[in-house]
Amino acid sequence: MSDNHNIDSFPLLKPPKAAKPSTVGKSSVRQWLRLIVYTICLVGCAALLFLSQFLAKVDSDQWAIRDTRIEWLHPRGIQKEPLKAGLHFYYPRFESIHSFPKQIQVLELFHKYRAVQDEDTPLRRPSIRVMKSNQSFVDVDVQVFFHIQDPSEIVSRIGPGHRYVHRVYIIVKSQLQRSLTEMAMMDFKNPALLVLKAEEARDSSNESLDSEGMHVEQILITHVYMP
Repeated sequence: MSDNHNIDSFPLLKPPKAAKPSTVGKSSVRQWLRLIVYTICLVGCAALLFLSQFLAKVDSDQWAIRDTRIEWLHPRGIQKEPLKAGLHFYYPRFESIHSFPKQIQVLELFHKYRAVQDEDTPLRRPSIRVMKSNQSFVDVDVQVFFHIQDPSEIVSRIGPGHRYVHRVYIIVKSQLQRSLTEMAMMDFKNPALLVLKAEEARDSSNESLDSEGMHVEQILITHVYMP
């Protein structure tokens, strides 16, 4: 028997298939990138939340005064110059930012007022009661239009918050009661005389309020409740 074999009798040998590139390395890189991005976002949000405690926003329609208790970056005490609109850095434990509205405010004194402990309605107070010589009472509803012209004087003389509203109420009430007490009972039906008395009360109120950083523009008597 011949040792020669027919080459055609053997099956063709196919080359081995090339191995696919491994995706394990790419997926791990993507996971690390996601982790880095999430960490950066988390740290950024935490930093913004922390810094927001040291930032005070002043709107364009607001007065804002800085009150520094410990001198460091700013002089100690109540600053005379109002802060400009925008974000301002301050230290909550050592400083305060007192804000007040710039626009004209309307203080309403009305007969059906019910006292409520609500800081959102500081501009509502009871009507003015005037006692006449015959021991009868006249209740008067009033609207007081006023604005703040020097916020540093308010903080220095009256204090922060809505205390200035109570000060306007006390001054206007006192001056208007004095003006209306001089009127006879029948004079309360004379609108022209009521306007004159309201103007007198406005002028006398401004003698006190102007030095405290506020100014009354107009006092309107809207209703009179006769006995």
